[in-house]
Amino acid sequence: MLLHHEVQKRAQEELDEVVGSGALPSFEDFGRLKYTRAIFQELLRWNAVTPTGLPHVLKVDDVVNGYFIPKGTIVFGNTWSLLRSKSVYGPDADRFNPERFLNEGMPSPDFAFGYGRRECPGRYFAENAVFIAMINILHVFNILPFEGENGPEPPPENHFESGIVLQPRPFKSRIIPRSPDAIRMLEELDY
Repeated sequence: MLLHHEVQKRAQEELDEVVGSGALPSFEDFGRLKYTRAIFQELLRWNAVTPTGLPHVLKVDDVVNGYFIPKGTIVFGNTWSLLRSKSVYGPDADRFNPERFLNEGMPSPDFAFGYGRRECPGRYFAENAVFIAMINILHVFNILPFEGENGPEPPPENHFESGIVLQPRPFKSRIIPRSPDAIRMLEELDY
């Protein structure tokens, strides 16, 4: 959200409309949060945590694009490529664009959780945990650029460190309550 303030603002408007400013969102709100669900799907697609997926072993000989791959070969799926396919996700597939998931028929980014028998067994728990955390954070907080001595600092250009697991590079930001209602809700959580 630090990189896409307009997306954050639109999600917060939807949350205010659906949930109201005086309550926290819940799973019951899921069906009415179309744009916020689109953000979640785009987050899964845009930068998959495991860009190469987990290793698989071929059970039978196979031929792919004219290349013979013998039984027993260890292969990795290219999750990054599958989730950045321009033929599936459009010519702007490298761009963060939640609106693509507002279109009927846009395939869900299921490959973010692996494929076949190696699909993440905690997928549905992870989806629910991340989604509920995401909507509560968006509802209660504004995520803003860090303010240094010379004003707001821009986020880094190269946002992620690549490897077997993709992770964001360290960055600074400001995360502040959106309103007096947000402050009250945080105080009522009693942590």
